[in-house]
Amino acid sequence: MALTFYWRCEATDFSAANGTTDYSAGSAVGTNVNSPSYSETARLVGSTPQTGLLIDADERVEFSATSIVGASAGCVALWVTVTSITSDPEIFFEADDVSTAHCFSIVTTAGIETSTGTAKLIINRGQAGVNEVEALSANLALNTPYFFIAAWDDTANDRYIGVYNSSGALIVANEDPTTNWTGTGTPTVFKIGNSGGFRGYIDNVFIGNAYADKDVFLSNRNITSYASYSTGSSAKAAIAGRHYSRMRA
Repeated sequence: MALTFYWRCEATDFSAANGTTDYSAGSAVGTNVNSPSYSETARLVGSTPQTGLLIDADERVEFSATSIVGASAGCVALWVTVTSITSDPEIFFEADDVSTAHCFSIVTTAGIETSTGTAKLIINRGQAGVNEVEALSANLALNTPYFFIAAWDDTANDRYIGVYNSSGALIVANEDPTTNWTGTGTPTVFKIGNSGGFRGYIDNVFIGNAYADKDVFLSNRNITSYASYSTGSSAKAAIAGRHYSRMRA
């Protein structure tokens, strides 16, 4: 397993800092679509003042998926703060192939702030063979940061979607290791931001090439620089000590 992408959501072009503050195994230059805004401060979303990538009205950032997002196995994790919802579904991460078919999407449904709302990992959305794993009754509060994790492995038939609070405690999750599924297409682009009616903040985007990356990403959820990224078992304790005081400053 390995990290292939870590972005602090402070600037679209982090090529000069690639391998230090941010990291990409492929492209380190994204393309803004419809002018999302940034806060260039190494603080996590949910801190005061609010920071991260602010998206609204179909705003997003697109990166080449080459060497970053794989169709057969992988993991995506990111902080999300929803400030308002206007339509269903709310898509805030998507990987597409060259024909714009949707390989993977992480979405919330309308009502995510109530017991009727859900978080979903959708595979092959809008195509034959569409496959979903859904975490029910999320009951998430607006204007509150949550850490979303999605992971997949088509060889093992594993799919996972989980939502965690700011302390890293699990709120809701669903893991399906039995349903047979096959990914369609090869991701060529991935999109961070709004492809629906979502408005809010995104921060600390992690992408990996293995299902097992989900546990490592959870441990590293609060880092503010790639230099602090750790694959060791002590990552969670070390990160909490170094960075929580910075968040609350």
